[in-house]
Amino acid sequence: MQPLSIYLAKVKPIIILLLILTSTTCIQAIQKNKPNQNKSNQSRVGNVIFTPPSGWQSFNQPGITAYVPGDKPAAQASTFIAILPGHDFSGNFHEWFDLVLAELHKKSKILLKGEITETTDDDKQYKVLFTSVKIQTEDGNQAYRFYLGAHPGGNRAELFMFSSNSQEEYSRYFPVLKEFLGSTDFINVVEAKSPPSNSSPNSSPNSSPNSSPSKAKPTGNGLSGLYVGTESRQQFNVNTKFYDYIVRQVYYFFSPDGRIYYGLPKGGTLDNFDFDQAQKSDPNICGVYQISGSQIQFRIGSNSANPPIAFSNNQSSLQIGRTKFYRVEQFSGLRLNGTYTIRTFTNTSSGSNIGGVGGEKELVFSRDGKFAQSGFVGFSSSGNGGGVTTSSKTSGSGTYRIVGNTLELTYSDGKKVTHTFFVYPENTNEPRPGLIVIDGGAYLLRD
Repeated sequence: MQPLSIYLAKVKPIIILLLILTSTTCIQAIQKNKPNQNKSNQSRVGNVIFTPPSGWQSFNQPGITAYVPGDKPAAQASTFIAILPGHDFSGNFHEWFDLVLAELHKKSKILLKGEITETTDDDKQYKVLFTSVKIQTEDGNQAYRFYLGAHPGGNRAELFMFSSNSQEEYSRYFPVLKEFLGSTDFINVVEAKSPPSNSSPNSSPNSSPNSSPSKAKPTGNGLSGLYVGTESRQQFNVNTKFYDYIVRQVYYFFSPDGRIYYGLPKGGTLDNFDFDQAQKSDPNICGVYQISGSQIQFRIGSNSANPPIAFSNNQSSLQIGRTKFYRVEQFSGLRLNGTYTIRTFTNTSSGSNIGGVGGEKELVFSRDGKFAQSGFVGFSSSGNGGGVTTSSKTSGSGTYRIVGNTLELTYSDGKKVTHTFFVYPENTNEPRPGLIVIDGGAYLLRD
């Protein structure tokens, strides 16, 4: 499938008036269709819950989920419905909508732009914005786009787009768009409207409204151990006015009795993990899970149960939604040989002040059980008041050993430090693993 930006550039315009006349109907569909949602067929992307268009096929780009009619190969499709990356934002919703559209069209010439219309969802009482745009792209093609933004409370904003290359196809598929938008809802809205967890039949008579659902009766589904998956998305940066491409590792630690820890137990605690203690110290990331056929449902923290999502168990891996999770193995007695590094950067820019915190950690392991460690952290900023730069370095050496999923470093001064450790599942068969994970940090083999 072509990158979405290239695909959109080839979409030809349709009559603007048609969308202006029908967009109000589109909003009414959102407001009126929700009570009739078929929850058994719902999917989830980020904060968005929706029912995929019947008979349509999906194609995914980083951070984007789109559906095209199923009557031809996806690469030849000329109509699509897309869920664009949602964002956290602060300030005015209308200004955010303007900024995002300007970013999407910054390399194009706007030929015709409809007014941004605001309304309110009748059912959930959140704001909705929509508009239509006809543009000319860099290569001279014309493209027609319709955007709809929703502000479902808090600091969340969500964005949808519908596009077609002809009036005939637009008219034919517009009812599909209405049905799709009518099926959408948002996790934060659903959770805010849900009754407290003590209304569950499994709650004890003395449960308080803030009792954690992880206290609910576990069901016991047989999963055991730590699984890791990689997720990627695009997020709009209000400081730089560009999209940031974000990649992160997601961890699920399952207990066979139906309990789950949403994260990575650090500091070498994975091998002797105490779910009861974790519930006391980290209640917001502890909970329960239940598997029913080809679906899994989570109840984590003080939230009500999330909608069931697609699930399959392939022995060494799990498929949860769109993400594949690999089982983390143990590595007792493993001896490493090479230099492993991790680089980090945090953008601290705000307004006219531009800055960031960057760092690098390096661990050199040898097969005789010795290690050497070095690190660097630097901060820099510049703005109207001038520039500031600071840095610091660390170093150390000693011996190491790996037991299970624990890396124990014994420094030359006698100090011992333990870390949670594993070789990334896709690298376990390599003579010198190309990627190891230490307390959640991904260290790459450099030489």
